[in-house]
Amino acid sequence: MNPAAASVTPTNTRLCKHCLTPFEFKRKTAEFCCDTCRKAYKRQQQRSIKKKRLYRAESSPFFTFLAQECKRAGTIQVLQGHTLESLLELHEVYALRLRGNLLGSVNKYSVCHIFPVSHPTHIGMLHAGNLVVGLKEHNQNHGNKLLGNAGMSIPRVRLLPKWRVDEEEPIKTIADRIVEYLGGELVAQLAVKAKLQPSRRQVLTMWLQSCPDERIPPQEKLAEMTTQQLSQLQSQIKDGKESGFDISSRAACIEPEDMALRELRRLARYRPELLKLEEVFAGYAAEVIAYVNRLGGYPHIPKELRQLQFEVLHGACVHDFLRELERIRDAEREAFKPKVWSAAEMEEFDRSLPF
Repeated sequence: MNPAAASVTPTNTRLCKHCLTPFEFKRKTAEFCCDTCRKAYKRQQQRSIKKKRLYRAESSPFFTFLAQECKRAGTIQVLQGHTLESLLELHEVYALRLRGNLLGSVNKYSVCHIFPVSHPTHIGMLHAGNLVVGLKEHNQNHGNKLLGNAGMSIPRVRLLPKWRVDEEEPIKTIADRIVEYLGGELVAQLAVKAKLQPSRRQVLTMWLQSCPDERIPPQEKLAEMTTQQLSQLQSQIKDGKESGFDISSRAACIEPEDMALRELRRLARYRPELLKLEEVFAGYAAEVIAYVNRLGGYPHIPKELRQLQFEVLHGACVHDFLRELERIRDAEREAFKPKVWSAAEMEEFDRSLPF
């Protein structure tokens, strides 16, 4: 054996993770042939992550909702001025409507504009401060009325042709334009913070998060599961005899009085005067919830209450609400007031008896 050959030690080499060029490494943890490749690989990974997040956002039900609202308004500029915080607040409104409608099982609630979309000189914006989750029938009857000075709007003269949305424009195209309008970085952050997922996955995840079954893993584990695995888990729970959970059960519903209370507290961020009504709203909501959960008797709710709640959340005067509610209560007290008979009436009644 050649002594010179015996003294040669094998070179430690591996392929660069970015350019795939063999390089000699000194540390076992080395992955790149140079610092340039390391930085280039990091940028590539960041672009890949951002692309995945944008896909999750664009294909999510939330962005479908945004696209539909922009199409209805005829412009993407109804999203003007949004930040990450305001978009999360808007997602909160969207999610509340979804829960109120039992993830699509019913069509009881709709997202209503405080400042209407159809207005001669202005257009209502798609911001949480301009939206209310309310009963669909009330929203349809309300139409394009404007109550008070509440809500948010943008003058029509400021609308740019670039952001106009045609009636025939596909939802997917509108969603892409929304990303362009808001900015990719903002949308990518929103996808993370709001945990946006493609349509079916989003519905499955929300269903499982609402389910009290012990077989549901923590939220971190749900995020790691595939859509097929989530679907299989849902099927197992629905078919399982030991689970009494039913997403369409009455116990899962959000009653209108409870919904009004939730929206009152949320809208109080923008209209602090609404907090004057919190005690009134909470009282009626507590009565209804107690009755639904069989913890109380039949709630005594004025039939006009829901309409009054709808109007005050849409900008009607708080004092007008209190005054009208007091009038209703006075009328009810008068209607149920025990009748006091006079002596003449008693005598007339006695004469009318057949014995």
